[in-house]
Amino acid sequence: MGAREAPYCLLSGIEVTLFGGVMSERHLGTVKWFNERKGYGFIAQENGDDVFVHYREIRGEGFKTLTEGQRVEFSLTTRDKGPAAEDVAPAD
Repeated sequence: MGAREAPYCLLSGIEVTLFGGVMSERHLGTVKWFNERKGYGFIAQENGDDVFVHYREIRGEGFKTLTEGQRVEFSLTTRDKGPAAEDVAPAD
């Protein structure tokens, strides 16, 4: 396992990360596509709907992008237009 930015634990096979005292379930998925010019794309969840991802939600500094086929982990939220990824990071 690589370095993590927040404390985490594994409960019944679901990774849970602690952010500001709140437990956040982490999901795994594969990047379907990401448009660098527009700064958004979609992640295919392992078992569920596709998830919108915006470049602001990708961990890291500087230019942020994702590559088609890249495995990622993320927290899931719901926005006006449907499910969206938050705190996106490469999967270990």
